Amino acid sequence: MKLGSTPDESADYWEERADIDKWIAVLEQADADIKRIATIYDDKEKKFKQLSADYKKSSDIPSLQNVLSELKTEQEATMNLLEETYDNQDVVVGTQKEMSDCQIPVNIRMRANEIDQLRERLDHINDEFNELKSADDAFEGSSESETEIKALIEKIDRKLKSFDTEK
Repeated sequence: MKLGSTPDESADYWEERADIDKWIAVLEQADADIKRIATIYDDKEKKFKQLSADYKKSSDIPSLQNVLSELKTEQEATMNLLEETYDNQDVVVGTQKEMSDCQIPVNIRMRANEIDQLRERLDHINDEFNELKSADDAFEGSSESETEIKALIEKIDRKLKSFDTEK
C-alpha cells in the first residue's frame, strides 16, 4: 500500500477489485429494489385498508363482488411482490457467499502472525544490540575509534527506539 489509504497493486485485495466493484453494484441494486418494493408495499397496505373499509360499508352483493374482485387482484400483485422480495433475498445471500472469497479473517490472522514475528525479530535485534553495547563498554580502543563507535551506537539506538515505538 502507498502511504495513507491509497491502494496500489501490492494491496491484498487488488486482485479482487473487479469482484468487489461487481458486488457493490449488485448490493446497491438490491438495496434500490428493496426500497422500491417497500414503497409499493406501503401503497398495497393502504389499498387493503381502503378495501377493508369498503367491505364493512357495503351491504349489497354487487359492491361486495367488486371488493372481492379488487382483493383478488391485489392478492396476486402482493404475491408477485413477495416473490420479487424473495428473489432479492437470494441475490443478497448469494453475494454474501461470493464475498466470503475475500477471506478477510484469513488476511487478518496472517497479518497478526506477521506482526508477532516482527516483534520477535525486533526483540532479538534489541538483545543482540545490548550485548554489543556491553562489549563496547569493555573495549579499550583509540579515542577516535571510540567516538566513531559511540556515534554509530547512538544512531542505531535511536532507530531501534523508533521501531520499539511502532511495535
